[in-house]
Amino acid sequence: MRIMNLLGVLLLVVSYPSLAIIISPTVLELNTSKSNNAQLIVTNNSNIKLPIEVTVKKIVFNEDGKYSTHNINHEEILVFPPAAMLMPGKKQTFRVQWLKSKPINYSESYFIRFSEAKVKGNEETQRSNNVTTDVDLNIHYNALVHVFDQTLTPNVYAHIDELGAITLQNRGSRYTFSSLVHFGELNSEANDLLQNEIGQQFLPPHSLIKLPSTSTLPAGLYHGKEQ
Repeated sequence: MRIMNLLGVLLLVVSYPSLAIIISPTVLELNTSKSNNAQLIVTNNSNIKLPIEVTVKKIVFNEDGKYSTHNINHEEILVFPPAAMLMPGKKQTFRVQWLKSKPINYSESYFIRFSEAKVKGNEETQRSNNVTTDVDLNIHYNALVHVFDQTLTPNVYAHIDELGAITLQNRGSRYTFSSLVHFGELNSEANDLLQNEIGQQFLPPHSLIKLPSTSTLPAGLYHGKEQ
């Protein structure tokens, strides 16, 4: 799956809006130099009680702009409580605890998955939605957690070839977002044009993304810094 699609999988949109839950925030940045824990608040936005279970998936980024997810043990990150029953309109606070004691070499990213389990034959659910089904349905909602410390930094370069194609590379040890990067060798107008060509991109450490371009930006290698 492509990096640019990362934010698009935060929430799985379903056809039963009355069963929706709301997560705040959906993207959590955890600076372990300041604190090893943070909070996610989940709100039951439906008119029925919902059983919620929590799992954690580690996101592994490849250099070619793709990523995969993997199950983890409880030695990296812990979410408590691991499950909850949410009454209609009520909120539940989930504590996110970073467990590693040693410094990390690169920023790390995780999906915190909140699964809304539907039990076959649940009469309350069927009455609420005016549907009948014999199929078990699990609905997943993801919050995205980025973990880093203050010693880690991004190091972004944009290479534009003679045909205008753009290669965007983060050679640093921490993720960043393309919208935060300014390329000092380009004037303001050229920076704006380059940003329009790049779009909204998440740049994990040691990643490379190749993008087509229709612009007339001058060929060259440009160093970007966070603003």
